[in-house]
Amino acid sequence: DVLYTLNTASSKALKTVLVSGISSDMSIDPILRVMKAHWQRCGNHQIQTLALPELAVQEQELTHDVDLAQLWRSLCDAQQAHDVVCVTNSGGMGTPITRDTTIAALARDWRLPVVLVAPIRWCAIDPTVTALSVARTTKVNELGIVLTPGQASASDLSPEAMADILR
Repeated sequence: DVLYTLNTASSKALKTVLVSGISSDMSIDPILRVMKAHWQRCGNHQIQTLALPELAVQEQELTHDVDLAQLWRSLCDAQQAHDVVCVTNSGGMGTPITRDTTIAALARDWRLPVVLVAPIRWCAIDPTVTALSVARTTKVNELGIVLTPGQASASDLSPEAMADILR
């Protein structure tokens, strides 16, 4: 149960978690709303969301690289100012954030525990297994996997309804 894990982890001073969809077309917003509502109910925590930028590629040409040092400073600032920081990305675990660094490698190097978000759909089995494989091969600390109803219906649910689904 991911909410139980988050509750247990937050009582052990979990400050930061990476919430990652299995692919770029996966919306994690409903899960973020549930997590924020849960943490606020469990202790009125101040929560900040920090979105990881994507490697900018246009027509197979690299247009700019992400400054990891600046991103690290932003994360540290957010951790200082808030009780909990939810780091998010719009791609999967294998998505590059720089020429040499994937989301999974960043999570490992920065010791960010990861919650993977996957829809409950037949066509999501392969990308979910791939995301898990990348995470485990890279030795990412996995907090859990959240299975959501399909993308369209998940966005229509309230945080309370999503929390009931996750229990």
